[in-house]
Amino acid sequence: GAVIEAGKVPVSDAAKKSENPLAAALNDGEDFELLFTLAPSQWERLNGGLKAHPAWECAITCIGIITDTGRMELKMGDGSIQPLEPKGFDHL
Repeated sequence: GAVIEAGKVPVSDAAKKSENPLAAALNDGEDFELLFTLAPSQWERLNGGLKAHPAWECAITCIGIITDTGRMELKMGDGSIQPLEPKGFDHL
């Protein structure tokens, strides 16, 4: 499982123009970023390494945590938690 913090999800300029920018950032297929996980101690190491090498122009954003609940959840700005359901375009 995971808890994703809604306010930390990167939202592109194109997604910001939509009716629901967060939904567009999470579900639209034309605009995406890579997602990966690592241990908190490794986050500090990676983030520090990027700051130490300005030539590595790569923005990395910590958007949430992995949990043992088996549930994908979205933490809203007011602190409420809601289920994070898979949505988006079905190519089939």
